[in-house]
Amino acid sequence: MFERFTDGTRRVIVMAQEESRGLGHGYIGGEHLLLGLLRENGAGTAASALGVTLAQARREVRALVPTSRSKRSGHIPFTEQAKKILELSGREAPFGHAVAPVDVLIAVLGEPDGHAAEVLAALGVDRQAARRRTIALAAAEPASRPGGREPIDLRKATDMIVVTAGRNPDVAEEHMQLLGDGLVHVDYGEADQVFLVQVTRIPRVRLLDVARPLGVFDDGMEVWLAGVTVDNYVTVTLEGRGAAAQAALQRYRDQRARWEADAQARSDTEPPAWPAERLLAVTLTLRDDVGSDYQINTGQTGGTGREWLHEWGYRPTPPPAATTLHLTAQVDQTLTTLDLALPTNPH
Repeated sequence: MFERFTDGTRRVIVMAQEESRGLGHGYIGGEHLLLGLLRENGAGTAASALGVTLAQARREVRALVPTSRSKRSGHIPFTEQAKKILELSGREAPFGHAVAPVDVLIAVLGEPDGHAAEVLAALGVDRQAARRRTIALAAAEPASRPGGREPIDLRKATDMIVVTAGRNPDVAEEHMQLLGDGLVHVDYGEADQVFLVQVTRIPRVRLLDVARPLGVFDDGMEVWLAGVTVDNYVTVTLEGRGAAAQAALQRYRDQRARWEADAQARSDTEPPAWPAERLLAVTLTLRDDVGSDYQINTGQTGGTGREWLHEWGYRPTPPPAATTLHLTAQVDQTLTTLDLALPTNPH
C-alpha cells in the first residue's frame, strides 16, 4: 500500500504514530491520521478548509479517548478504520498520481463514523462541506500534489490492453507508445490496424456520502443504497437493513453452521444462499446528463462479513462532459430517483 504514497503522506503516517504514542493510545486510528494531517505542511491550503488548529483537534482527541501514562514502544497497529481510510485515499488520488496528504484528508472527511468524525463534529466542522472544499482546492492548486502529474503507466490502462487482442499486459508497452499527455499509439498487430487512444484521467471518488433508503419489500426487508463510486466502473452498493434483515441474517448463519457441521451435506449440496441475493430483485438503471447508456458489467453478492451487501459494476466510465448521474431504483412498487454530482475531470 505505502509504495504509492508521497513522502508527505508517509510523514503524515509517522506523525500520526507520534501522536498516538504521545497520547499512550497504543493504536493508530482515524483521529491520529487527522492530527498527522494538521501537522504536515504537505496538506497545504486544503487542510485549512477544516478551519481548525492542531491544538484544538488534539484537545478533542484527548477528551474523546483518555490519555494513558504508558508510552508504547515498537510497532503501533492501525485500526480497521484507519486501514480503510488509507485504502480509500488511494481511490481519491487521480489516475497516474501518487497518494498525497490531500487524498488522505479527503478520505478522512468521507468517513461518517469513527473518532475522526466525532472530533470534527465536536469542533463544529461540516464534513461534507469541508470535503467539497478540499476536493475543489486540490483540483485548483497543483501544489497540493507534490511533483505534479506523473507519466501514465500503460500497464494500468486496461481498456487499451484489451484493444491489443489479449496480449500479455506485462509486455503491453511493446505495442503501445505514449505520444503526449494521455495520447497513445496502439499497434493492433496488423499493418492496417493502428489506433490512437486518448486516455482521460478520472478521479476515483465516492458520489454518495450518506446511505439512502430505497424502499421496503413486502416482508419488511429494508433496502438501502449504501454507496456509489466512480473508478473503472460506476459501482452501486445495496444493503439490506432493519429487523427483518437481521432475522434473515441469523437464519442464514444458523443454516450455514449446520451445513458446515455436516460433512455429507458439504460434499453433496451447495451452501445456503447469501441473504443479499434477495437484493437481485431490485431494478436499477443509470444514465447521465449526456445520454450515456450504462450497462451492468460485473457484480458481487454477499461474502463473509458482507452477507447483506450486493454490488453492481456499470460501464462505461462517465465521459468528461457528464456532470450528473441519474440513478433510478425500483423496490417492489416504490420508485426512487437520485441525482448525483459527478467529479470534474482534471485533464
